[in-house]
Amino acid sequence: MTEMIIVGAGLAGLRAAEAARKADPLARITLVGDEPMAPYSRPPLSKAFLQDRWDFDRLLVRPMPWFDAANIALLTGRAVTHIDREAGQVVLQQGRPLAYDKLVLATGSRPRRLVGPDIDHGCVQVLRTAQDAQAIRAELARAASLVVVGGGVIGLELASSARAMGVQVTVLEAGARLMGRSVPMEISDWIGQLHGRHGVDVLYGIQITSIQRCDNALRVVTNAGVFMADCVVAGVGVTPNTELATAAGLRVEDGIVVDESGRTEDANVFAAGEVTRHFNPALNECVRVESWQIADRQAAAAGSTAAGKPLVFDEIPWFWSDQYQTNLQVLGSFQRVTQVWRRPGASANSFTLLGLDGGERLVGAVCVDSGREMSVLKRILATRSPLDSAAVSDPAMPLRDILAACQAMATP
Repeated sequence: MTEMIIVGAGLAGLRAAEAARKADPLARITLVGDEPMAPYSRPPLSKAFLQDRWDFDRLLVRPMPWFDAANIALLTGRAVTHIDREAGQVVLQQGRPLAYDKLVLATGSRPRRLVGPDIDHGCVQVLRTAQDAQAIRAELARAASLVVVGGGVIGLELASSARAMGVQVTVLEAGARLMGRSVPMEISDWIGQLHGRHGVDVLYGIQITSIQRCDNALRVVTNAGVFMADCVVAGVGVTPNTELATAAGLRVEDGIVVDESGRTEDANVFAAGEVTRHFNPALNECVRVESWQIADRQAAAAGSTAAGKPLVFDEIPWFWSDQYQTNLQVLGSFQRVTQVWRRPGASANSFTLLGLDGGERLVGAVCVDSGREMSVLKRILATRSPLDSAAVSDPAMPLRDILAACQAMATP
């Protein structure tokens, strides 16, 4: 009987456990997490949960009785401190070793901290866990003003939620545009206008030199002046939790390096979720992606493979963000885009942006309140066929017809 230990009880760890149980009904599976609660969904933390529209039970991915029914042992509030690959053991903080035949590392990421000698980190909130969200919610409940440091997805979703709670918001972005790593300029500009319409002040090229408490407020000193706020939250990216893997001698390069099925160089050790730098056959390169999709789908492939039924994760990167009443979905990458086409959606405020490379192949897409188009776009991109520019630029031409043409071209 296979003894499997999964380190990390977030969504990735849970999905790995589910897939492993399906692949091997007899395996003994133990899911170990350092948080004191069962696996829960993180995307609502910056939205419905932060605004107190959801209670914690709605975040739970599986109810507690499910673990007994699935015969998966769940150990919460237990940090793993060491992996002994030679002995086939992980050691818990309490000193108790757990033996494994197969080990899956789903250790996730942690928020980056602002850097600077004059930054009082006790004054700056970050958002990663349910406890973080509860702490920010409590501050916003009595705050009149918020400074968000960072104009990425988390920072902008926080800004949106804070405005819904009646808090005045200023976003300080170090770069030249919002969500600069993940969307094209056209979408960055559109997002900036969206937040502007909701009363958010967005400033670019901002360098933070000091954050300190001053009487009953927080004083944020920057190269563009001083900002006073009742609450400061930093959303400046995350760092993968690779320390266990590094100490165990596994290959780490901005993430635990794995193949398309979650295998490390150790035949008995696998990794799952956003802690991985995994090979993606669809992209033909190794990537580390921070999204729900990776925690859900790549982790399932790793768990099934660890249990003896190999699966390949080869999906094109995709993520979504809800800001105000607007849904934004992003597929692929715009790094190799040479031409962009905008297609109107079903409503006045909806549209789809298509990014084509030099071979006129779809390599990136953004749907704004047009999420129904995303499934078709994924299939178009997967064909790797060149698109007819006349068809793409014709708003009357349905995407499904463009897909049919691409599929016909891709068929030998």
